[in-house]
Amino acid sequence: MDMVSVNRFLSTVFLISGTAIGAGVIALPLAAANLNFIQVAVFIVIGFFVAYYSSCMAVRLSQHVGKGTGIAELSKQLGGKFTFTLSIVTFYILSLALLSAYFAGLTDTLGSFFNIPSTYVTLLCGVGLMLMLLLNVRLFDRLNAILFLILIASLVFITFSVSKFNANYFDMSLKNRGLACFLPIVFTSFGVQNVCAHVCNYLELDIKKIQSAFKIGIIIPALIYFAWIVTVIVSIQSSDVEFFERMKNQQVGVGELVSFLCGNTTYPITGTIFKLLTFSAMATSAIGIGIGLLDSIRETYIPEKRLALSLVVLIPVIVAIFYPSTFVQILSFGAMIATFWVIFIPYYLLQKIDKKSAYSLKHILCLLFGIAVFVCEFLG
Repeated sequence: MDMVSVNRFLSTVFLISGTAIGAGVIALPLAAANLNFIQVAVFIVIGFFVAYYSSCMAVRLSQHVGKGTGIAELSKQLGGKFTFTLSIVTFYILSLALLSAYFAGLTDTLGSFFNIPSTYVTLLCGVGLMLMLLLNVRLFDRLNAILFLILIASLVFITFSVSKFNANYFDMSLKNRGLACFLPIVFTSFGVQNVCAHVCNYLELDIKKIQSAFKIGIIIPALIYFAWIVTVIVSIQSSDVEFFERMKNQQVGVGELVSFLCGNTTYPITGTIFKLLTFSAMATSAIGIGIGLLDSIRETYIPEKRLALSLVVLIPVIVAIFYPSTFVQILSFGAMIATFWVIFIPYYLLQKIDKKSAYSLKHILCLLFGIAVFVCEFLG
């Protein structure tokens, strides 16, 4: 590959990884408090598998129509009016719910760090996302890459500075409590499918490059998530049993967890770095979700970029202002909605164009996983 192609490929990997590594940094340790490290490892592997092959379904559909196309438009072209309506409704609800969760998470954490009124923080988040998505492609790639590198560096530093050994976490006994909560959060934390259309067009529908970008881009968060969950839970178990019990009973919020981890470190600078981690994690995910939602709205309803972008930002800002403490709840709800847009509808469309691929084991397993997530959240 020439230098331009390499830069495009790396930018794509950063976008995919940055979209995945976000809310999961905070939500996964909260959801995994009742599990042991073997169970966490298994579900992280499953999360990688489903994220990659469900993305491949969307890529295959774009290949069929000859350009990177969002699921909503693919549903319109390949599935008929009802499928289109279902896909557009679930996609918009999912994207707006996730953006609302990220804004709520940023508001909770940044507000507690800097003692700024939550409404101002939420408005700043909305303005920041709008300005980011108005940038030209080259500048956007650079800033997104910087945010991603800050995220990775912060995670690595904090992992080594807060890690403490606790043998209790390495208990091999199976624990059923918390599985129904953890499963939807894992699914949401690997959410990269909304950038499939953007990636297909950006890499000029080169299927091998696209698949490699998704594989690498999803492996990175899978490894980081596992190391991070183990680090956080072992550290909390070792230093504050009462706080850990509150985590297990889902009585700890986002801001409280972040504040606890900032105070439970070896080096004074770690608190500052953790603030950078929180910001970059939420920001990279919000950018990825924002891109996918903006592309879909412009492709389907509102071609004018500024008008479409105003809609993308306004609704999550309003939700985050009026419902600021619903971070994990929104993510869990988003997982149930995501099963339609990420798995069920793409699988249905894939059946219409390529039955052999649709009936392969990897896609059947994705379908079964989607059913399991939907059932867990619906019954929960």
